[in-house]
Amino acid sequence: MTEIKIKNLKKSYKKLSLFNKSEKIVFENLNLSIPLNKMSVITGKNGKGKTTLFKILASYISFNSGKITINNENYFDYIKKNKIFLISPESRSMYYRLTVMQNLKFFTTIMNQELKEEEIDEILTFLEILDLKNNKFYELSTGLMQRVMIARGILLKPKILFIDEPEIGLDKDITIKIFEKFQKLTKDITIIYSSHRESLINKADIIIDLDK
Repeated sequence: MTEIKIKNLKKSYKKLSLFNKSEKIVFENLNLSIPLNKMSVITGKNGKGKTTLFKILASYISFNSGKITINNENYFDYIKKNKIFLISPESRSMYYRLTVMQNLKFFTTIMNQELKEEEIDEILTFLEILDLKNNKFYELSTGLMQRVMIARGILLKPKILFIDEPEIGLDKDITIKIFEKFQKLTKDITIIYSSHRESLINKADIIIDLDK
């Protein structure tokens, strides 16, 4: 089985003050196996390092020590050859004065996904935001922005899609519908997300509890 293997991973930050220097350890000796082409959820209390782990796996930040591989290939060599994408509430990275459609066309084009407007319309219809495709991004609520981010993540067709707290800003019904769609995508995309919501945790094929 192909998998992401995390071995003895450590991540810490230096804390500086006028009087001393200390280290804040986010996690230490973290060992995980995450299968590909499955839907996995990472859960645990706030402060356990879920967001930090996603940022490391998305190559946004570095780690102190340890090893990450996919089938014994260095993970970061793998992601140079294969697309990954992180959806995070911390970073929306959209052009706020462009419309929803303009944003999606722009980002799919620069990622070498030449999509027809009908293909984008199909995802927007599924997410129940087709009627907003000509709205400027800044006009949307937090929940609607989240749906556009999810649409972009699907349309980019990454090998691995990370979603940090997908339920933020979304009501329960639309979140469940989105995850039913995700379950059909795992033939081509590995989906790894974090959540505290029991209904979403139970949708995953694999549950990884950082509390344990």
